[in-house]
Amino acid sequence: MEYVINILSNFIAEKFNHHQSLGENMNKLKKKFEELICRKEDVKSKMQVELQAGKQPKKEVELWLANVEEINEERERIENEVKEVRFFRRASLGVHVAEKIQEVEVLLQKGIFIDGLVVDGDTPAGTEEILPTTKGAVETEKDENSECLRNDDIKRLEVHGIGGIGNTHVTNSFCHVNSINF
Repeated sequence: MEYVINILSNFIAEKFNHHQSLGENMNKLKKKFEELICRKEDVKSKMQVELQAGKQPKKEVELWLANVEEINEERERIENEVKEVRFFRRASLGVHVAEKIQEVEVLLQKGIFIDGLVVDGDTPAGTEEILPTTKGAVETEKDENSECLRNDDIKRLEVHGIGGIGNTHVTNSFCHVNSINF
């Protein structure tokens, strides 16, 4: 009998705590969600820049963005429910808010994307005309760099540029063509 009383009292205490902390947890959910929205905007901005280089978004990034939108809709529903909640519904709504806080925290962690946001993709439509001009410029650069390295006064050659435009490709091609000079 004492065991049943302990279980019931723990259950009631837990529900009471969720009832009491509903407002506090809603504020916490709003703050966590603001962080999530900031991360989403940062991810979208970075991805937009990288997509211009002919890359494609990773599937996990697309899924993450969809999950952020889904949890936003759920958060809006919860906020509306909290405005209209009656006394007895506060406890179960408090549990739901606590669960959403955890979901938002998980999404915040998943939104770091250490391995990047995009993968190499096919040549974007409409860039076919740009590529021959770029290729010509690359060939000219390789020729000029080859001449510079033949000069004994030049000790080092650096290649700089925005990520995704072919810096590594130019460097590898140059090394392959000029490997007999080293």
